[in-house]
Amino acid sequence: MKKMTYLLTVIGAIQIILGIFYLFFPEFILKSIGHSIPQANIYYPLAMLAARFIAYGIALIYIAKEPLNLETAVEQGFCGKSECERQGTASRQWP
Repeated sequence: MKKMTYLLTVIGAIQIILGIFYLFFPEFILKSIGHSIPQANIYYPLAMLAARFIAYGIALIYIAKEPLNLETAVEQGFCGKSECERQGTASRQWP
């Protein structure tokens, strides 16, 4: 269980750091991974991507506190609604 908590915390921190870099330093991050400098109109989609990275990072760190108690929440949040319905997890009650 300790490994799961550690893993979720590390991945959450990486997501938050990546989101901050995409939000505040998009040119630097794109240059460092080998992309050319995009036109100015691409920064809005990059900001949306950054917001998603930050939100997932916060969620992963929150889930890392008690991963087993939040198992159903993880299933509901990280798989699409139709996928949950196919797996039969959509009818479960929240803890």
